[in-house]
Amino acid sequence: MKKFFLILLVAQSAHLNGAPDDFETGGSSKALFFFNKRFGEVIAMKTGGPYEFEGRLIEGVAEASNEFKEMVKEAQEVYQIPPEQRLPVYQAQLEDTTSGKAEPDAIYLNESLTMKPYGAQRFTVYHEVAHTQHCDVARDALRLLGSLAVGGIVLVKNFPDGLLSTVVVSSYGALLCTLLHQRFAVFAQYKDERRADEQAAKACKCFECLKEKSAIRSSTTKGGYLTKDELLAIAQRHEGNNLLCEYHRSGRKR
Repeated sequence: MKKFFLILLVAQSAHLNGAPDDFETGGSSKALFFFNKRFGEVIAMKTGGPYEFEGRLIEGVAEASNEFKEMVKEAQEVYQIPPEQRLPVYQAQLEDTTSGKAEPDAIYLNESLTMKPYGAQRFTVYHEVAHTQHCDVARDALRLLGSLAVGGIVLVKNFPDGLLSTVVVSSYGALLCTLLHQRFAVFAQYKDERRADEQAAKACKCFECLKEKSAIRSSTTKGGYLTKDELLAIAQRHEGNNLLCEYHRSGRKR
């Protein structure tokens, strides 16, 4: 088991230390996108409105502004996501600490995002679109199913037939699967969030956007998100190449 986690850490490190200005383009596999779409239809339940992967109802859903729609379209084109895999965007009432949510059915942006600087808005959009590009929610679901499968196999292999009572299997199985999923989830979230942040920072190609985002980002972060200094380091590379988005190149201010 220790060897498995060591291999996983090395693989993640190799992924996170890629070329300084490269980012992934293209959509996910057709099979993963198909699973993502069907999974989204299940958790939405079609009766009470859209749901988050965790099962909480997303409240206050409204049509996104044209500006946000254009931002999402721009990011989808930059990432070269196939038209059939591009998700719509809505505004919603999310937790105060959440700027956006990428769910299987759509991208949901917090209505409070409109109060943040343009660069922070644009970075958030690129971050959430990156999550949809890789179908990260579907991957989370598959990890959970994998944890259940591994837990069941380990349980059956390690208990003699005489001890395979319903109570023992249920108790140990539930505990083992929960622990496995928690361990996988920690690694997965770190990888997914860091990848989405790195892609957003590199793909937005605007040092002013990153400076505006870094101004509201902490010097220390959890869960894999880029720190203020890491964002500024990428902004410095963009500035060296004189990279600005259309908004900042035109000198518009909010």
